[in-house]
Amino acid sequence: MVTTLVGWVPAEARADNSPASETVSVVAAAGRQITASTRTLHPGTTTFRVTTPDSTARWVSLVRLHPGTSLQKFLDDMTTVLTTRGEERTRAVAEWNREADMLGGVSVFNRRSQSFTQFLKPGTYYLVDLRTLGGPDRSGASQEIAVRGDWDVTVPRSDQTITYYTGPDGGTRISAPSRLAARTRLLVNNMTGKHEEAILNRIRPDTSPEELAKAIRDEEYLPFVGEPEGVVPVAGGRRVVAGLDLEPGRYVLISWVNDPALTHRIIEVG
Repeated sequence: MVTTLVGWVPAEARADNSPASETVSVVAAAGRQITASTRTLHPGTTTFRVTTPDSTARWVSLVRLHPGTSLQKFLDDMTTVLTTRGEERTRAVAEWNREADMLGGVSVFNRRSQSFTQFLKPGTYYLVDLRTLGGPDRSGASQEIAVRGDWDVTVPRSDQTITYYTGPDGGTRISAPSRLAARTRLLVNNMTGKHEEAILNRIRPDTSPEELAKAIRDEEYLPFVGEPEGVVPVAGGRRVVAGLDLEPGRYVLISWVNDPALTHRIIEVG
């Protein structure tokens, strides 16, 4: 299925099934700098294929900072988001929303590979391993990517779609299929005015919606199996296509960014 991303690509883009204009290999590993096969890209459509030699998850995100925001300030606020709770975290999330556009990314672990495809305008971007920010050493957590030169654009294909939208009460809601294919190109469309993510956590087969909702609300033990997968934060008004290869089973689709009590849903994979 070919999905035309309205407002996402220029009018002259080719709506065909050809591969993305550029493909970049990205390796993220604990204790080493995140590395990409190139640091200079052409404007247009780029697929980032992400791998890790680690058994624990690496959360690789593509970021474009707003004018006036330093990389150091952004990393400081993201570290606060990942390591604190309560009012301190709420303030850091608000700063984060003002500082940068998160352009999606993927969680990878146990030597597996996942990919995501994004449309890049000319400018400076950063690949950031969000998992490293929560640890004692973040010196290798980011790598700068320069986008310049001639345009080369292809509309990426997607198989299934998840949409985040704003409900009547101002909170984020999810529109998603009840089942995802184990191997799928997933379009994540964020129609809200704030960052959201599409994390997929595998859960025990006997987990009820009520049990899961209570665990998330009370921040109790969560019935997860293995490491999280899926798509890391995407800015409001942006979208990203992720190429996912998941184990069949029962999962919870969730965004932990703002209000996970509202932004979660049990789905089947496979």
